[in-house]
Amino acid sequence: MKLVPDFDGVPGFVPRGYGLPALLDSCGYLVVPVFLYMLFKVSTNAWRSDATARTIGQRLLDIFAYFEDQNISFGSVTVSNLSEYRDFKLREGIDGKPCSEASVNLALNAFQTYWHWALKERLIVESAAVSIEDYYVRTTGLPAFAAMRLPTGEEIVEFSRCLRGPEQHIANKLSFSTGLRRAEIVSLPADILLPIDSMEQRRGAVLLRLDGYHAPTKGNRPRTVEVPRRLYGEMLNYKISDRRARRIERSGQESTLLVTKYGHPCRPDWLNDVFASASKLSGIDIHPHLNRHYYATRFLEHETPSRFKGNEYAALMELQRLLGHAHLQTTMGYTHVAVAEHDKKTHALTGYQQVIDEIIRNCGYA
Repeated sequence: MKLVPDFDGVPGFVPRGYGLPALLDSCGYLVVPVFLYMLFKVSTNAWRSDATARTIGQRLLDIFAYFEDQNISFGSVTVSNLSEYRDFKLREGIDGKPCSEASVNLALNAFQTYWHWALKERLIVESAAVSIEDYYVRTTGLPAFAAMRLPTGEEIVEFSRCLRGPEQHIANKLSFSTGLRRAEIVSLPADILLPIDSMEQRRGAVLLRLDGYHAPTKGNRPRTVEVPRRLYGEMLNYKISDRRARRIERSGQESTLLVTKYGHPCRPDWLNDVFASASKLSGIDIHPHLNRHYYATRFLEHETPSRFKGNEYAALMELQRLLGHAHLQTTMGYTHVAVAEHDKKTHALTGYQQVIDEIIRNCGYA
């Protein structure tokens, strides 16, 4: 089995010179479903460069080569096969050198994403009792949640004073008020922001629907997030601002909501740099994923007694959908601070959106 880059492109889908990987089996035949998957991802701009396509192609090559060596046909892969692949790579690796857990998990995640797409497109029919989509990629363990200290609302406001420009402020507010991941924040398309009166709203928030492809999400799982009305208004104003228009004009292409000074989409590393710089200037250590924890724990604190009438399981299920977690167990890891800081003052609050709206109002932006 080998990976062959096709630099001729596909008319109407892939430009000439783009190294779209084509996966060939040991007989030299094209693995058609995988090629269609790669073509679909590239043509829908899910991957912004041929380097990303090659990386994903290499991950799929590795796992499919293992299945081929084990005489496991394409349509008969099971969850146990994935576990066997993982154990083999961690034990034997490549040429006797064990692979890192991170690299093996990346291959498994790439395969699961591909499998989900193939099922959706009916290129395969799953007959196993346990779906590949339900396979849980094991890691070395969850972070030490109990030892994590979340920022206070006052610290977030102080931290935001060290941010510059609406791009940085909007990204920060999205991280602590919606729970979006950093890659989801910078990939948020501008064209899904419609006039606020035409958007569905709930409890002081605007419901923003992410389809997983045009508006990328982890695992390409569609989901809806709750954006505070005040923040949504700021995002709409920025979308039509002269500042953004001038930046877009430099690149000549309309893309994501947040753009660099050259009009190109911001990258996740940009957001890391923004938070690192503001942390250094403010003396308050905050990073994008910590704000995601802030959103989750404060949501459970404020919404469990009001929106869900004290039903913690219902609150967890809703939080799982909002965060885009595949497993409820992952979401449960966010309950530690909510339980530890639970008191009567929490019950007196009328709702999370009102609390978050006050923080957003105080943050402002230049």
